[in-house]
Amino acid sequence: MISNWRVTVGGAGRALWGPAPVTYGLIALCSVVFVIGPASGLDPAYGSGDAALAAQRAWFHRWGVVPAELFEGSPSAALTPATALFVHGSWVHLLGNMLFLYVFGVMTEERMGRVQFLLSAYT
Repeated sequence: MISNWRVTVGGAGRALWGPAPVTYGLIALCSVVFVIGPASGLDPAYGSGDAALAAQRAWFHRWGVVPAELFEGSPSAALTPATALFVHGSWVHLLGNMLFLYVFGVMTEERMGRVQFLLSAYT
């Protein structure tokens, strides 16, 4: 019983530190998209104050899912279920999601396989 426990814990440890290119790629892509977007507050081109808030609203409306537009069949809304995966509203939102993806994504990717894990991220 105890030897089985060690095998399980050892396997989880290897999964946590083993290669998981899809998970790490998703973390990197989400982080880059957030940093170049207006919600990060790092790009002065978006302005400050009301201008920054307007830029954030426009960003979320363009790349996030707006159910009314999606169900109306708007062509520009057809891709938003995929692009919304990379839209985060704040640093805390991004860090929380990336921590969750890091903790559970590595082991899930190892267990499911890279292709199936990537496809499941988009469904």
